[in-house]
Amino acid sequence: MSIAYLGLPSYITELENKISENLFYEEYGVKDFVFYPSARISTRKNQINLIKALKGTGIKLVLTGCNDIDKEIEEEFKELVKGDNNILCLPVLGKEMLISAYKNARILAFVSNAETAGIIGIEGGYLGNTLVLSNIPIFKEYFGKYGLYVNQKDPNDIKAKIFKVIDKERTNELKEYILENLTWDKHAKIIDQKIKT
Repeated sequence: MSIAYLGLPSYITELENKISENLFYEEYGVKDFVFYPSARISTRKNQINLIKALKGTGIKLVLTGCNDIDKEIEEEFKELVKGDNNILCLPVLGKEMLISAYKNARILAFVSNAETAGIIGIEGGYLGNTLVLSNIPIFKEYFGKYGLYVNQKDPNDIKAKIFKVIDKERTNELKEYILENLTWDKHAKIIDQKIKT
């Protein structure tokens, strides 16, 4: 028996060098932000605590999925983001704009209360984002020492960890780890080896 992990989507490597960071910047005028791409705003995805963590800090936050909000948190979410020029709420982005957004982001904050995998962590990490992640087992299994882990239920801990790495320079260390361990080619080779033994 073998665990089949998620791999880096092929469109990321195919489009990486064709998509400029200018695409996102020219459309939205923001860079060096904290990014949390998601298909929806929800209790499970925990965007509320991320907003609370960054409120009043002057750090820019970009969220996607803002056109689909869980009813039970919709009022609180809208109240938190209303009139805040440091929060950019967008719908789900197409592939090209998403890649450009990752290139403009400084931190990928993936602070879900529960997840089955870490696809946005793989994408963002590959494209140079520092990973600030929930302290849940699946993220540690995927990213090990390459993530900075937070208590996702505590906005103060999220804020402290983000401040710790907000000025961190981009490196290729995480990208190299992802290429070595979290691609579909790598997973296929592992499964092939297990079948042959």
